[in-house]
Formats: sequence, structure tokens, C-alpha cells
Amino acid sequence: MARRMSSTRFAMAVMMILGVAALGAAAPLSLADAVAPPINGSGAVFCPVATGAVKFTPSLVVGNTSSTTIKVSVKGIGCLANSSASGNGLNVTNMKIAGTLTGAQDGYCAESAIVPTGTLKITYKVAPNTPKLNPTFVTFNELYWNGSSPASGYWTGSVASGSFVGGNYGFFFQTTHPSACGASWKLVSGSTAYSN
Repeated sequence: MARRMSSTRFAMAVMMILGVAALGAAAPLSLADAVAPPINGSGAVFCPVATGAVKFTPSLVVGNTSSTTIKVSVKGIGCLANSSASGNGLNVTNMKIAGTLTGAQDGYCAESAIVPTGTLKITYKVAPNTPKLNPTFVTFNELYWNGSSPASGYWTGSVASGSFVGGNYGFFFQTTHPSACGASWKLVSGSTAYSN
């Protein structure tokens, strides 16, 4: 004779069957549900602190107007919810500007301007639970060194594609170098990075 199932075991079996049925009826989670894709950000970003350097190969030399390779590696930090930011830029915690350009030296050291060719890539870190942003690709407009004391300068470029299309990008920098000539311009306190 078959053994009779106790009421407790019977209740547990019913609960298991109902649980499996409920799981089967639920729509499966997709990867898109779990991880939202990045978006093209809009608005403006402002980072009150910028660190890094602009390096030249060969070094800038007075009287030399030959081509040089320019490696840019700059990080903007402290950007989150800055009063000069707007839109998706309010969620950016830091950004990195990086890439390699080519341009001709103007042969001056006290004051120098270079208009090179190439594209820089800008990537972003954003605050938790805010949309991730696609990179920005920027075409270079000008790299300028002002021979004031302390020496300072700027880089400006126009957004070609990605986040913050239609705006301009750049960084203002302060540096301890005595002249524009040399192998690099290192950013020090007082430097900033932005888009607008």
C-alpha cells in the first residue's frame, strides 16, 4: 500500500509547485534591464582642478619651426555639481582628456601658439545611479602659452562627436616652467578643465 503524504509535506510540495510556476510566468531579465547603455551627455562640465601634462617630442626649441608630436594627458577633478556645470555635466565627478596630436612649433619661447591637427578623447566618471556618458571626441583648435608669471596658457577645441556635441572644450593651465620651450608643460595648482 502506498504511504500517505503528511499534511505538512503536502503543503510544502504545493508551495514549491506554485513558486516554480510564478518564476516561469515572470519575464526574464535582459542585460539591458540590468545595465543601462551610456548616453550622449548634454549641458556643460566644469572641473575646478586639472592635473597632468602636455609633452612634446621633439622638445620645443627657440627658432625651430619643425613639426612636433604633442601628447596630452590631463585629468579634471572635483567636477560634481559645480555651479558652472549644467545638464548631465552636473553628474560628472571627473574627466580625462587624452590623445596625441601633431603640429608645427612657432619658434618662440616667451610666448608660443601651436595649431596642431588630430583628435583628443575625453572620458567621464559620473556619480552613482546617474546615466553613464559616452566619450567626447574633440578636434584641436589651439594650444597657447602666455609668458606671464606664473606662466599660464590654454587649450581649446570643438566637439566633433559623442557627449556634449555643439560645445567647446579646453583647459586653462598654470605651470612652473620658466618658458614655453622644453619637453613638457606640467599643470600645477590653479589649472582647470571645462566644456561649455
